[in-house]
Amino acid sequence: MKKPLVLLILIVVLTVGTFLMFQKSRTQAQEIAKLQQEAAELQTLRDENTELKQYRAQAAEVERARKEQHELIKLRNEVSTLRTDNKQLTAKLTQASSAIVVMQENTRRLAAQSAAPVSGQATAAPDPESAKNACVNNLRLIDSAKQQWALEFKKTADDIPIEDDLQPYLGRGQKGEMPICPLGGVYSFGPIKEAPRCTIAGHVLP
Repeated sequence: MKKPLVLLILIVVLTVGTFLMFQKSRTQAQEIAKLQQEAAELQTLRDENTELKQYRAQAAEVERARKEQHELIKLRNEVSTLRTDNKQLTAKLTQASSAIVVMQENTRRLAAQSAAPVSGQATAAPDPESAKNACVNNLRLIDSAKQQWALEFKKTADDIPIEDDLQPYLGRGQKGEMPICPLGGVYSFGPIKEAPRCTIAGHVLP
């Protein structure tokens, strides 16, 4: 009687043990499958992260190229502006050169006008009106020389020339000679913004 009972107990124990081992094996298989799935997902995330880094690098390269293109366009515009300014400056210099030529011609004419009475002057005292006209012509001559000097050397309205500055523009002789008031007046040049003056009363530029 005891042997069948023992045998039955062994069978039950083996059956339960087999079932537990099966359950444990099944659980381990599920865990392994889960781990494999997580590993696959991790690899997918790694691949996506690598692709994202590549996209970011490409985007940065595109942005850098856009900035360089913008700078290039800006530089071209600046070059175009400089060329336009250069053309305008060249035109202004041409006009200034023409103005200097005209001024020099006017200076020669004024010098000729102021020199005419001197060549025919007698030893007698000059006529006051004629002396005044000759002095005014001298003042025009000096003023023209001042303007030419200021234009050529880019002087300001407050700059004051000296006699050596104006001699090249007076048109008398190789270096130019300072005109003299017929009545003995003394000329003062003054700044560019003011007309030259004579110490004789009434001898002023109109």
